[in-house]
Amino acid sequence: MNEDFFIKALQSIDEILSDDFEAKKKITTRKVLDSNNLADWDRAEEFYDEIRQDLSDIPKIANNLQKSERIVNRVKEHVFIRDHEIVIDDLVEIRRLDADPEIVNVWSRLCEGDHVESDVKLFEHEQLESIIEIRQKVSQTVAHRQTVLLGYNWNPDEAYDGDSSTNPDD
Repeated sequence: MNEDFFIKALQSIDEILSDDFEAKKKITTRKVLDSNNLADWDRAEEFYDEIRQDLSDIPKIANNLQKSERIVNRVKEHVFIRDHEIVIDDLVEIRRLDADPEIVNVWSRLCEGDHVESDVKLFEHEQLESIIEIRQKVSQTVAHRQTVLLGYNWNPDEAYDGDSSTNPDD
């Protein structure tokens, strides 16, 4: 009888520990970078590399925004992966978009499901910009301008600053 009790106790401990382990595996690190901190611009590039390698973000964001994984993948490819034709002062470059601390913060919130309205605005802006760039075969610079003219603008100053005790819409 004592042996049965001991075995059941061990099984219970085993279940608790495995549940705790699974819960810890699901915990992710919140990314909050400050665009006013020069070092965070470098850290943003490191986080972009992590985002490029992450395969779990697409279904999370799709679920959190109630969008298809195809749409989320399009936005991820556009923002983090694909090379674009970027025109600045008549200089044409073919490269990825620059890493931006605010976009790291937005992507992190979209993954976690605690995004704010301005995060959705950015997502929709990038979604439309990617469509314009591909379908109209224009530079990212032109696509960006057209997206803004269509009313899909994003203001990072409205973005959540990492303090959950304040309401960003106040």
